[in-house]
Amino acid sequence: FYTYDLFHSFHLGVGKSFVAGCLALASEYMWAGNVDARLEQLSSLWLNWTEENHEYAYIYSITRSLLGWPDTGTYANGQWSKGHVTTKLCCFFEAWASEQNLEEDDLMRLALETSKRISMCLRKMYECDVWLNRNDAEVVANAGLGFLEGYKQLALQCFRLGRALFPHMPKGHAMDHI
Repeated sequence: FYTYDLFHSFHLGVGKSFVAGCLALASEYMWAGNVDARLEQLSSLWLNWTEENHEYAYIYSITRSLLGWPDTGTYANGQWSKGHVTTKLCCFFEAWASEQNLEEDDLMRLALETSKRISMCLRKMYECDVWLNRNDAEVVANAGLGFLEGYKQLALQCFRLGRALFPHMPKGHAMDHI
């Protein structure tokens, strides 16, 4: 089980698209009238979260360009290059979404649960020694496979709803192999 390979596969493959899609979805909860203004509000929440959690922001504005989301008809794919940014944006999304009333929003609930799965996978992997014992490897594998299943469901639901949020990622298989 190669930690670097899993990290690389998530952060440069399906992970950036997943997190970008989550943030695009979260922007719909903002109160501004247009996408740019909603992303500006989300940026403020992001910066507050980084300050409150003593995290270095690396990025100071969540924009359509950063998300790789020029319009709502295009799938967001994430245009940042640091794995740390992916991880921290994922943590921010989880913290923000956990505070929302999601009773009526199946898509957002699934996005939150899927985010929690990949966070558990990565967190457990980095808590352990270089070599994972059988029990730890099982936790990491189950959380990682749970993430892939959740992502598949998000992509399928968005496709059926005609919403360009979570593309089917052909590179997701690399993470599954690991």
